[in-house]
Amino acid sequence: MTTSGASSQALGGASLAYRPDIDGLRAMAVLSVVGFHAFPGYFPGGFFGVDVFFVISGYLITGLLMREHEHAGKMSLTDFYARRIRRLFPALLLVVATTALVGTFLLFSHEFARLVKHVWASLFFVENILLASESGYFDVDAYQKPLLHFWSLAVEEQFYIVWPLALIALAGSRRNLALLITGILAASLAITFFGALPEAWHFYSPLTRAWELAAGAMLGWWHAGRTGGPAMASHRLSGILSLVALGALTVTMLLANEAMFHPGLITLAPVVATCILIATGPRSLGNRLLAIRPAVWIGLISYPLYLWHWPLLSYLSIVAEEERGPALVRLAMVICALVLAAITYLWIERPLRRAARTKRIVGGLAIGSLALAAVAGAMLFLRPAGTDRLAIVAQEQLEGVAWRWTANDLCRAEHGTEYSAFCMQNRSGEPDVFLFGNSYVNHLYPGLIAHPGFSNATIVNIETCEVSRSMPAAYDQCDAQWKILRGLPKGSLVIVSNQWPVFGTDGRMFVLKPDRPGQSVDYPDIDAYRRALTKQMSDLSALGHRVILIGPKAELRYDMADCYARPLRPATRDCRMDEEDYLAQTGKTLRLLEEIADREENIHYFDLAGVFCDQGVCDYRTEEGYPLLRDNNGHLSQLGSELVVRHLAGWMRREGIPLP
Repeated sequence: MTTSGASSQALGGASLAYRPDIDGLRAMAVLSVVGFHAFPGYFPGGFFGVDVFFVISGYLITGLLMREHEHAGKMSLTDFYARRIRRLFPALLLVVATTALVGTFLLFSHEFARLVKHVWASLFFVENILLASESGYFDVDAYQKPLLHFWSLAVEEQFYIVWPLALIALAGSRRNLALLITGILAASLAITFFGALPEAWHFYSPLTRAWELAAGAMLGWWHAGRTGGPAMASHRLSGILSLVALGALTVTMLLANEAMFHPGLITLAPVVATCILIATGPRSLGNRLLAIRPAVWIGLISYPLYLWHWPLLSYLSIVAEEERGPALVRLAMVICALVLAAITYLWIERPLRRAARTKRIVGGLAIGSLALAAVAGAMLFLRPAGTDRLAIVAQEQLEGVAWRWTANDLCRAEHGTEYSAFCMQNRSGEPDVFLFGNSYVNHLYPGLIAHPGFSNATIVNIETCEVSRSMPAAYDQCDAQWKILRGLPKGSLVIVSNQWPVFGTDGRMFVLKPDRPGQSVDYPDIDAYRRALTKQMSDLSALGHRVILIGPKAELRYDMADCYARPLRPATRDCRMDEEDYLAQTGKTLRLLEEIADREENIHYFDLAGVFCDQGVCDYRTEEGYPLLRDNNGHLSQLGSELVVRHLAGWMRREGIPLP
């Protein structure tokens, strides 16, 4: 995102004439993004505002650099990057530092550790790469990442590591430069439309966004070669084109939605519309509408507004009981972001932009960035833990989906490094205990290795598998697990667990929680599931292993962290459920697992109700109040894992099932 007012910035005496309509276009872009984040129902395509910023950025930066070369006969990399630092870093450092500081008070330990990673990624402009690498099995919801929006700045700056070098190399030949821009645009479009990047990398990669910046760069090249201003056609035709483009951009932002593949064919609409609005020039009718004073003012503060709005909305979502927070409070956060943006622009950005001693300012900002990165890292260790034992232990246990027991070096050395989900092993050798399933069997691992009854066993947990092999699964490496199962000696202990299907009040079966839009998947055919699971368990029983089926537990359908107070918010849940509701939710699955265990000689069923439920109430906290779950997906915490395994070991002794 190019900072406000860049269109009038002089470069070694050269400049592009200031265009208030471009600031109005910025205003339209930033308000659409803010609207999408705060009120997605009203601005479902507001995320296209980022694409508008990419085009504007490519246009301004290319045009300014080419005018600099035309005026001075050269381009200075040092001056270019000094200007980038001077424009980007004042607001960036303020927002990142404030976000980190607020996080020390509002976030639990595992949340703050995640925030620090994003602080580093934001400061060094690799946030897009971090977000893409985090996407998948262990990722958390977007609203839990207060610096997520820095990905677009990262894409821009990655582009500008290379682009000025290309301009310097080819500045003497407009024809060669046009060929290069066309080549970048075509190559990036080919990757966007025909590449096979994973979904997250497709969204965040500079390879699939470079064509948007290149489209703006082509406009900058075209404009720099003209002497009569930017208008592309007759005044009447320009007016018609600008109105059509403005209308197309508005419709896209109001009617498009996240379900559309993006960036993709739909992205052409905002990119082409933005190019037309820039090309038709400031005197065209649509551009004059953009140049009204309120829009220009919003455009001037668009950069700090973009930076401020998401941390405010993210922290609201974290603190509020509702996922996005109440609508009126969201509106208040948007107003707050506008005020903070105005203050940042008037009192920080503009004074520093006009100040002399450029070298000192740039050096200070660069040093400030490094210092902030160091301080953020130190805060991981220096952050006060407090004196409340309950709060301290709760924060230790609420680790989220990606926890300490995901993979270790011993397992990778024994089984290779290609595993994408889990690879845990406590000692060398052939497994005595194998964990078959997905993350809902992995969460038993720390309890097993901590229990004395399993102290002599080699315990292995590799990969993830939806054990019926009939339901949709984000990651499914059942073949890898079955390969190990078939190689185990007869009599090995196999523990089986999944996030078993639950049932809504209307009797429908769900693969995942029915209260999480976008992640729940209806699977109404319980008979098909019954046949598939029975077949898989029959095949497993035939291998001659001792198999323990771990039964379903209740789905709380909210984040375990809601049971604990944060600053500004008391505990909003009690992490309890009536046993009657638990049985209504899990009863059909429970009976199915019991039927399988009764039918198959080598399979035993272990009921979790006796672990968590007593006197008609299922409680997912210890007597001291510590959490037995660690996230909003119902995964056991380390304490929960140890509790379940203690009950499991006692049950095995009573049932005459030898411990390994």
